Amino acid sequence: MKILGTDRDCLGLRDNIHIEQLSTNQLVGETTRGIQKLNFLVKRGAKPQRLQFERLQTEFKEAIKRYGQMQNQVALRLRAHALQPTHSLDDEYEQDNELEERAQLIAKQKQMQRELDYEKDMLQEREKRIKQIEEDVLDVNEIMRELSAMVHDQGEVVANIEDNIERVHTDVNMGRQQLEQASRYQNSRRRKLCWCASVAFVVALIIIGLIIVEFVTLSPAPPTPAPTTPPSLLQ
Repeated sequence: MKILGTDRDCLGLRDNIHIEQLSTNQLVGETTRGIQKLNFLVKRGAKPQRLQFERLQTEFKEAIKRYGQMQNQVALRLRAHALQPTHSLDDEYEQDNELEERAQLIAKQKQMQRELDYEKDMLQEREKRIKQIEEDVLDVNEIMRELSAMVHDQGEVVANIEDNIERVHTDVNMGRQQLEQASRYQNSRRRKLCWCASVAFVVALIIIGLIIVEFVTLSPAPPTPAPTTPPSLLQ
């Protein structure tokens, strides 16, 4: 860029600038698409990967910003230092002193016309090349908006992941509390069942004991056998 406007400035240099801008613009476009794809993959990655992607994205944004500024400076410098047409055709209208005045005048007029046409073509070519270079200037703001949108989307994804983690943590705590409550309820029910079974068993023993006592009390005494007479006494 420092050569623009100096003696080394020429059409070849400006053609090279145009070609370099086209190549760089294509590279920027491919890199932007690559970052967009990488952003989609990093959304599901670990936190260190997301931090590394954010750092890469920030560095790319800074590079795009500097490149856009340089493009604007090149365009302004091209406008400020227009190439001046050379007058290498001056020798064509030099004639011998022996030519007639009229022939010299006609030749001079034709030469002037050619020079005017040459200057006109040079101006048109210069405007064309400047316009091409200006058209090559990237819309840095548009790229910045796309990158900012990716950062915003990534922030929303991270927020959703954090919300989901908090929701799962809350659900786990609630589930554990419900399990503990169910366990306490089941233990309490078991104790109640054991207590009721013990009471029922004791009551059954008491009832059985009462029935046995009552049965023994109400049972009739066995009859007393009659005395027997020995056979000797009967004779």
